[in-house]
Amino acid sequence: MLNLITQCWKDTDLVAKSRQSSSIVIDASASELLRIAISIEIIAQRAMKAVIECIQAKQINGRSAIYCISEIRIALFSRESYEKFIEPDSLMDAIDNIRTLAELCITPFFTANKKPLQLQEASVCLDLFPAAINLLSSLRKRIKRCGRYEIDVLDTFLSNKWHPTGFLPLCSIVCELFTHLQTRHLQEFKVRLIGTVHQFH
Repeated sequence: MLNLITQCWKDTDLVAKSRQSSSIVIDASASELLRIAISIEIIAQRAMKAVIECIQAKQINGRSAIYCISEIRIALFSRESYEKFIEPDSLMDAIDNIRTLAELCITPFFTANKKPLQLQEASVCLDLFPAAINLLSSLRKRIKRCGRYEIDVLDTFLSNKWHPTGFLPLCSIVCELFTHLQTRHLQEFKVRLIGTVHQFH
């Protein structure tokens, strides 16, 4: 089922074609398809990852992209999700999944990423990043195991060299994350800031 949903996201003509097919009928928006996928626990995480990748590749854009990111945020912060995070193993699985999504949101902004930066679409996904960091911090406090889950993601975020064209949305995200930042993060951000200013001169 996930393959069919993902194909719908990647092929904007598939929905129209399917209406002419006797075997498949698909009449739903990208966010509606995502909501269905998220409701099926076995494919929920892969669906969220796939839709972020489709947005970043401009296969989903505009309001559809915004609505999809909203669906992910709702899924992550729903009461039902929190009720599942009781056992330590469930918490660790949730933390791993959220880390994956958080890192996926920031990867397009790194110069080491060989794919072209689609700024508008990547920025839509970036809006999910502070929520993911907040949730990682919250979940970490609920378990006794040592871990710096949100700090590790922030280390990745601020230690990588950024695309100059993505600097402004990244600066906005840094402001939203200020309460989570450590001294070395602020130092890294200063390096990013100075380096970007020099590139524009």
